Amino acid sequence: MTEYRQDIDVLKGFAIFSVVLFHMGILNSGYLGVDIFFVVNGFLVIPKIFESFSQNKFSYSIFFRNKYLRIIPLVVLASFICLLIGCFGLLPENLKNLSEAIIAGNLFSENIFLNITTRDYWDISNNFKPLMHLWYIGVLMEFYILFPLLLWIGTKILQTLNKKTEDNIILILSFLFTLSLILYLLPYDNDKNKFFFLHYRLFEILSGGVVGLICARSGCANRFPKLHYISITLLIFVVLSGLLFIQDIGYDKPPIGCETLNDLTEHSIQSKPTLLLLTVFLSCFILYSNNSGSIILNSSFLANIGKRSYSYFIWHQIVFVFYRYFISTELTLKYVILTLAITIILSELSYRFIELRVNKTNKAFFLWMTLSFAAIIPSLWIHNHYGVVRNIPELSINFSNPSEGRYSGYNGRVFDYDKDFPEKNGKKNILVIGNSFSRDIANCILESTYKDSINLSYIFELNRNHCERIKEADVVLIFSFKESVPDYFWKNLKEQSTVWGIGTKCYGDINEQIYIHRSSPNYRNTSLPIRNDYLILNEKLKKDWGDHYIDMIGISTIDNGLIRIFTPDGKFISHDCLHLSKDGASWYASQIDWSTIFLSDKQINT
Repeated sequence: MTEYRQDIDVLKGFAIFSVVLFHMGILNSGYLGVDIFFVVNGFLVIPKIFESFSQNKFSYSIFFRNKYLRIIPLVVLASFICLLIGCFGLLPENLKNLSEAIIAGNLFSENIFLNITTRDYWDISNNFKPLMHLWYIGVLMEFYILFPLLLWIGTKILQTLNKKTEDNIILILSFLFTLSLILYLLPYDNDKNKFFFLHYRLFEILSGGVVGLICARSGCANRFPKLHYISITLLIFVVLSGLLFIQDIGYDKPPIGCETLNDLTEHSIQSKPTLLLLTVFLSCFILYSNNSGSIILNSSFLANIGKRSYSYFIWHQIVFVFYRYFISTELTLKYVILTLAITIILSELSYRFIELRVNKTNKAFFLWMTLSFAAIIPSLWIHNHYGVVRNIPELSINFSNPSEGRYSGYNGRVFDYDKDFPEKNGKKNILVIGNSFSRDIANCILESTYKDSINLSYIFELNRNHCERIKEADVVLIFSFKESVPDYFWKNLKEQSTVWGIGTKCYGDINEQIYIHRSSPNYRNTSLPIRNDYLILNEKLKKDWGDHYIDMIGISTIDNGLIRIFTPDGKFISHDCLHLSKDGASWYASQIDWSTIFLSDKQINT
């Protein structure tokens, strides 16, 4: 295993190339590059552990120290850079999330953190998380920590059978591989959980390790040249097949409500178990066949990328995400060229001046551990301060009095109104039905001058149990297409009641793209083009509801056809570009003609 194999670096280069294209938003199947990395890691690491255990020379402290020093320096550097940029340009919600990711990343638990928070690797929000890719580091370090311990415990137990240490290790490897593969294949858990946790990923690492052990025992002679070429071709096809299906700009938010439109449904990207297993098998076979001289695996260019693959892995997602935060979420040639150029420069610098220069000594270990905690400590403060590092008047946020859940709490307060109407009290009964856009309208009502003269009731998901509330409603506001409203709703509606459709809305892609220009003199006059998919959805809803439609986009559109971002007094209308802030709801409350909505006795045709 001491002989240098260029094909391994080429394989790593191909893997990181795939991962980079995936996170860029171009290659749907590029996530399979991570599975190649798992196999290669097992191939390189497990034979060394096996040899040390067999000779009773394994030192857990030295092994962990070396792996820690291989990984942590770039994680620490990336953490400080992200923290610096984040404190300058991110708004509290996203800065708080970044601080949590820094803490988790430096404790090698980003995979657990993502599973708890996002749960889905393909969730659109992950495209705005600069350190979300550290989930892979988490799985890998958990393997480095736990696997030697499992081997040690297993060999101690099996020693009672008077078997050789080597036989015991092979038995343990076989058991763990089989158990992990069975757990992965069993349908008892969902694919989202299987993506993040070591026990589902362990078989990938161990499969590479088994191949490494075979190669260590039988030498590295070239094998199966014809099958080798076929397997490489198949691997390239499997991983690059996603080029045929460029993502629908994975970091664009689909329009809320689009699930009811066939032509606007979100393109779903999910992990395919068959592709994963095929990628693992082909990677193992390529490593086993060891034809380094083949044309495909003889690329010095890919080999050089492979040597720097860890640096590329750390920096690419960070560069992509901050570009989306501060410049644009559009997939353009400028985006591709600029982000790749920055990634290449950062990767080369970190490879030459950090990766190649970190000494595997106890002194270095304690130094980098100290620096790691130096990144964690300010992140803890930011987390405990809810991401607020300055006054943000645009969101009515005060540094000296931050609060948690300021947005979700405001939008969610309407759930307190999920109750029946009171006994007749001379006030009109207003029923609001639907998702968070409906809750926005309810908040507008609660900010209006009518809030004390009406009875408000809210329903998130309509069902037959709500018929009594429908019968008592004088005015109903609902986010839905008219044809999607169930028949029992119309049958239980009072003849004199009115029904209004609630409009969709969108205020750009992400507020950080606006906030970064806060020193500009025209900052609070910012307006943006309206996303075409939201315009289409709005026109469909408007046509559907006719005169009984609350056109939220129309209200906030200014003379030049652009959507306003700020209220006249300089507050963000929306904290997340979709839902209303308190200031935004107050402004809309002053713009909506409530008298027409609440006092009209003309019922919409059903």
